[in-house]
Amino acid sequence: MTLNNAQTSIFGGGDHVYFSAGQPSAVSLYQTNGVDDMVSGSNGAVTLNDAQAFVSGTENNIYLNGFTNLVAFQPNFGLETVNGFGFDDAMQFSKSDFADFAALHPMQSGANTVIALDAADSVTLTGVTASSLTAAQFRFV
Repeated sequence: MTLNNAQTSIFGGGDHVYFSAGQPSAVSLYQTNGVDDMVSGSNGAVTLNDAQAFVSGTENNIYLNGFTNLVAFQPNFGLETVNGFGFDDAMQFSKSDFADFAALHPMQSGANTVIALDAADSVTLTGVTASSLTAAQFRFV
């Protein structure tokens, strides 16, 4: 499904959503039941509601609702913002970006935590204290 300055809601997993270049779009993913969705593109809004999704592109705003969400980033993930990252949520990175939890080096930036690979690749966790993050919340594949 391609979104061009549009928004949609999707229930269940196994879907692939594309954001058209240069057009802001939004997708809400619900209850994927362990089957990952794929979201590709930049400058979009991705909302997970008890869902799992691979996200590629850059400058996306990702919102996590519900109890257990998984955001999986492709290598060289760009500049991403994650809102609502909670204790039961998880984030996945490629081992080519970070070998393990010790390699993340989360840094506190005001009320937010920044996980930076380099100047072009970072994830900002809004409203999250760096010291609250645990290895159980991160996967490396």
